[in-house]
Amino acid sequence: LDSSSFRERIKRIPAGPLLLGAAVFLLVIEPWIHLHCKAHSAARAVIALGLPTLEAVVIAATVLTLVAGKTTWVHWLFNQPAVAHIGKLSYGIYIWQQLFYVHGSAPTLWALGLRTVAIYVVSVCSFTFLEKPILGLRKRFRRVPTE
Repeated sequence: LDSSSFRERIKRIPAGPLLLGAAVFLLVIEPWIHLHCKAHSAARAVIALGLPTLEAVVIAATVLTLVAGKTTWVHWLFNQPAVAHIGKLSYGIYIWQQLFYVHGSAPTLWALGLRTVAIYVVSVCSFTFLEKPILGLRKRFRRVPTE
């Protein structure tokens, strides 16, 4: 992303069709494949190897387009304060949600709400008291170019 020529190439990618295609693939096509093709033993290997790779490419293209692509309404949406706040907490949410959302349990709606609030509070604490201080240390270890 530091290369201006690379950024210009990314800006030529039509963001709308890419994001729409990524959403359709991730939310419709991939789940449909998982539901309907696992029964076939020959397809299992292709699904096990191919889908995660394709999913990673689609997600990477989406993130790259959102970060370095043309400014569109999607960029505006992702830069709203609430969305940016959740983005800052996303690593903590990813890590700590495993303590609160136990696989196989079926909580009531009330319990699900309380668990979600607990994840948010723990993620805020994690960001404030753990991630932020560690991110502050990177200035000490960053290489300074010598010219």
